[in-house]
Amino acid sequence: MNVSKRLVTGIGVAAAVSIACSQTPTLATQVSGWWMDPQSGACFCPQQAECAGGDCVSYAVFGLLADNRYVEGSIAYSASVGTMSTVGTLLAGTFKVGDGAVIVSQPNVADTTLPVSFSSTGEAHFGTRIEVRPSPTIAAALDKASAGGTLTWKSYPVSH
Repeated sequence: MNVSKRLVTGIGVAAAVSIACSQTPTLATQVSGWWMDPQSGACFCPQQAECAGGDCVSYAVFGLLADNRYVEGSIAYSASVGTMSTVGTLLAGTFKVGDGAVIVSQPNVADTTLPVSFSSTGEAHFGTRIEVRPSPTIAAALDKASAGGTLTWKSYPVSH
């Protein structure tokens, strides 16, 4: 093989790799992970351990987890205390990604289809719900706290 043919072959391989790496991620990849309502709410103080920090906020969260588990509910969080707790018990089910939508299945409830779109500001729209990604530290804590299907916890550590 002469040098010019090797160069053309090398450029073709590099172009193919570049095209493959720049493809748009699938919807399943884009929606996977934890989401939360961008608006925080008040904690139910003094019931929540996070109230001791004086900065307790609650967030509606939901997870579209790698094992097709769907988890939804509310958490209380305090940055100064460094913990989070569920507000009651989280709801659980399964999900699948369809044509431009997430389909959620929960026991004794009709399946819910949530059309998905994304804004240029990083918000995701799941039907009428507007969601954002939690901080990486909260997302990691949610992953660990809910591992194995755990749906309730108190004062779970959130590392910074």
